[in-house]
Amino acid sequence: VVEGFAKSKDYEVLLTVVSRAGVESDPVAVTIHPDIPPYELVRQTLDLNPDFSGVSATATNVLKKNIGVVMLYNDPNYGKYVIREQCFNNFESIAYSTRGLDTLPKQIGAYITDAFGNISDTLFETIEPLYEVALDRNKFFAYGLGSDKPTYPGPYTVTRIWNGVASFADVWHTDILSGAAAAYPYTLTFGIGVKAKLSRFHFWGRNDRATWAGESPRIFAIWGSAKDAPADISLPKGVLEGTVAGDWVNLGNYVVPNPPSGNSPSAPTDADRAVWNAGFDFNIPIAAPEVKFIRISIESTWGNNTYAAISEMQFFGDPRAK
Repeated sequence: VVEGFAKSKDYEVLLTVVSRAGVESDPVAVTIHPDIPPYELVRQTLDLNPDFSGVSATATNVLKKNIGVVMLYNDPNYGKYVIREQCFNNFESIAYSTRGLDTLPKQIGAYITDAFGNISDTLFETIEPLYEVALDRNKFFAYGLGSDKPTYPGPYTVTRIWNGVASFADVWHTDILSGAAAAYPYTLTFGIGVKAKLSRFHFWGRNDRATWAGESPRIFAIWGSAKDAPADISLPKGVLEGTVAGDWVNLGNYVVPNPPSGNSPSAPTDADRAVWNAGFDFNIPIAAPEVKFIRISIESTWGNNTYAAISEMQFFGDPRAK
């Protein structure tokens, strides 16, 4: 197999046979015409869009070849385009964001490269990032409700999910449940200390032996309330975003994606594990209302366990709400 051709066009390839003694045959000239190279196929699907505090790049790599997406930024500090972010993998669906930008228009570029040094033409866009900041987790506080699941004995309270530590041991963890108490959803509740319009959140599942397994949530919903002291209610499972239940509204429904390599959840690759350990970004729908309180409603875990655990969550949004 000869790979790495830059274009889909005629190439002359010389083939020789070499003996163990290093004696070469006369070359045989063969004309080949490769298909469109993978990096060019990915470039055809490349797209840049505004994201919260930054820009998102998306593309499709149907052949699952090793490629890189390189994002450029026309940086006024340098007076030229410089590399802002790079993403290299062989995943079929590529999606990543660069953040930390203000909301003024930004000149952004992106191109595709491969393992052979080929580089596509550059896609240029002017992007206006959406406003957001990381919510101050020092203002978060536990707000336990009667329908929330009890926690496992020990240091596994809800405060663990915003203490900045993503690990196997430092987690919120329900008690091991049985009977009617083991029925999903498993909920936990907390206040965020401000009234904010949420934009997205970053989610870390429990790692190590709970990577795409065990008690790590697979399907869950985020509910919110703008009340000063929202009342308890048993949240329904599997409802549409925007559904209202008592003082609570469903802000969004989420599924933790399968391993990006395409392997089964029981056989993640090292690259898959790196993705898991880095956590997952999820957007809150733009139509979601401002909230003061959040409820996480876990509707299934990867192992369909009778207990659940979350390592860490970080929320972003606009706390300038009146």
